[in-house]
Amino acid sequence: MTAAVALGLWAPDKVFQHAALMTSGAIIDGELRGDLILLGGGDPSLDDQSFWNLAAQLRGAGVTRVSGRLVVIPAPFGPLGCETQDRCDAMHRSDRSYNAPLGALGVDYGNWCVMVRRLRRARPPRCRAAP
Repeated sequence: MTAAVALGLWAPDKVFQHAALMTSGAIIDGELRGDLILLGGGDPSLDDQSFWNLAAQLRGAGVTRVSGRLVVIPAPFGPLGCETQDRCDAMHRSDRSYNAPLGALGVDYGNWCVMVRRLRRARPPRCRAAP
């Protein structure tokens, strides 16, 4: 049923936009002096490899440090509410991928985490995706 509705709304060759990185500040001497913004585009194929590609593009732009925040925007759809109480309850206490919130920035079926650890002050933090 979902596929039929989707084909009714979009052409069969519809392509979703990939997630994109944006900034709110200037890059000076390798440091992004502002926020790093991750904007979702509704791409259903987004996975941890996509994040490695985004990180490589960021590094290719000369960014080695970010002094601001990581801001995640699940646009263009934004967060959706739940239509029934049991669905709302499940979203707050479930660890199942099918209970993930809906949005345009679902990764690996809604199951992903990013671990950021600060090491010694002389070294940059380590980031690791754990799908």
